[in-house]
Amino acid sequence: MSGFPSPRIRRVNRPKFKLWKSTYRKAYPFLLLDFGRRCAYSLQHISRVGGMLEIDHFDPREKRRKRQHYDNLFPATPHCNRAKSATWPSRSERIRDLRFLNCCKEGDYDHVIFEDPGTHRLVGLTVSARYHIAKLELNAAHLVRERQDRANYRRQLSSTEVGFRPTASFGALLGVVSGFRRLVEQMIPPILPPPSS
Repeated sequence: MSGFPSPRIRRVNRPKFKLWKSTYRKAYPFLLLDFGRRCAYSLQHISRVGGMLEIDHFDPREKRRKRQHYDNLFPATPHCNRAKSATWPSRSERIRDLRFLNCCKEGDYDHVIFEDPGTHRLVGLTVSARYHIAKLELNAAHLVRERQDRANYRRQLSSTEVGFRPTASFGALLGVVSGFRRLVEQMIPPILPPPSS
């Protein structure tokens, strides 16, 4: 498989017990560990969506089965879970490569999905990447705004010089800057532009 980008997510925290239709939610803490507490689709951190992610069935047809498989479960924001819902491409769509990208089996961000540095909208380089972005509504206004804010905040953090004057408020200032850095790190991470050809 050389030449194919490696998956963004490696599942290493899978539960040691079987998952059933009535108990698949017990996989939630394992999913949070494997996906770094981020939505599998939008990359939003759990802290940015009210402290709770939902569990999406990547292939929604599998949800009907009595036995559930960890590899088909993905943490998702309510927005992404609602946008994807029970959508699954038809056989004819899959033949045309209209499908969702599986970040546990293939490269997605920084490989076939990039952030336009000017607009902060996501751009897909392949048919499947464009389908994935459109169906999951990854260019929804609130996601674009978070990517814009993150870019602006990172720029401010890297260009702002903090004066080192020994005052009583210096410790408080450092606390504010430290808190601001933590906030920025919990935002959607930068998605690199495609390499120049």
